[in-house]
Amino acid sequence: QRGQPTSSDDPLTHIRGNWDRVRAEVKTMNGKVEALLRESDPDHIADGTLYLMAPYPFHTKMLNDPAAREVVETAIARMTGILLQVNTLLRPERELGAAPPRKMSPAPRAAAAPSPTEATAEIAETPSEGGMAESAGDYRVDRARAIFDASDIDPDELTTLR
Repeated sequence: QRGQPTSSDDPLTHIRGNWDRVRAEVKTMNGKVEALLRESDPDHIADGTLYLMAPYPFHTKMLNDPAAREVVETAIARMTGILLQVNTLLRPERELGAAPPRKMSPAPRAAAAPSPTEATAEIAETPSEGGMAESAGDYRVDRARAIFDASDIDPDELTTLR
């Protein structure tokens, strides 16, 4: 059985009106969850579920964790008298100030950082300056020579230094 709001407001209006109190209650139970809620807002209620809108996929994932949901659901019940399940969705891009979304879909993944092999290839393609060699290994050696004001030693000359 789900409870009803204690005021004459509809449940969503009642929750929105008490959202700061709900967040304060969440903070007493779990500060990390409250931090995620700072940028998340109650959006709508459907079939006994309060839907929150979060700005980033990370917030959505963390707030949909069963333990986090339980904390938020408990705080809402304590502060408003309304028993609801909670589900967090990613806020549409247009509300974030970007171009309108094509459709409601999972958030796109961020571009991955280049692999070490790709990063080395980028270094190898660095244009030569002042006679620096083109390969990544020679480039690094040339940079070390410049930094330390070094010069090459002929291995045959090493025997005479001993």
